[in-house]
Amino acid sequence: MISAGRDRVSVVLDFDVGPGRYRIARTLRRSGVQMVRLEELEESGSFKNLADQVRAATDRVAQILGLGAPAFMQSVVLPQGEFARFLKAQPRDRRGMLRTLLRLDV
Repeated sequence: MISAGRDRVSVVLDFDVGPGRYRIARTLRRSGVQMVRLEELEESGSFKNLADQVRAATDRVAQILGLGAPAFMQSVVLPQGEFARFLKAQPRDRRGMLRTLLRLDV
């Protein structure tokens, strides 16, 4: 995912949860070193650091969202190739797919 001739890729995401506004910035270097910074916007308009280590930031984001990575993958991201099948399926078949995907009774 790192462009040719570049030594790193970076992404910054601002998101709101309830009244809170957060920013997470991640950088991956070609060497494999990862950097992360999770911040929360304070009433003063400045950002307060919440985490600056990958594991701590991942855990804190899961806490903020109330949704860990496995639950996110189950409930938000359809497995590759399943989305087209889901769109083309009959309503009764979609219900079964959702039941399997989300491990719920629908």
